[in-house]
Amino acid sequence: MNRKHEGGVIEIAAPNASLMVGLNDCSTCGHTKVTATWDNKALTGPTAGFVEVILQPICFVDDTTVEGEPLAGTATAEGNVMNCGSVVSYNGLVTNMTDATLLDLTIDLDCPRP
Repeated sequence: MNRKHEGGVIEIAAPNASLMVGLNDCSTCGHTKVTATWDNKALTGPTAGFVEVILQPICFVDDTTVEGEPLAGTATAEGNVMNCGSVVSYNGLVTNMTDATLLDLTIDLDCPRP
């Protein structure tokens, strides 16, 4: 299945920094996911908090939210909203909810083409 992507990066993401991307006209025949990655090797010890990743369908269905462990370096929220119709738009959001500055915080929103 053909897929489309939208992404972005914050090179130096202070606590509470956020990044949002969006895609229109995604098929609901497959799953859509938003993945965040960051340089976990730059963290120098225990880090309080989490990296919040949200997949937000632009319809009446609730968002999917994942709390990523800072030392993991990645977190993904995934879902399918077939009850919204055959085509839907999405936003993907990542927020640094830790007490540390994260380096190279990236986001990739990936969905199937109609």
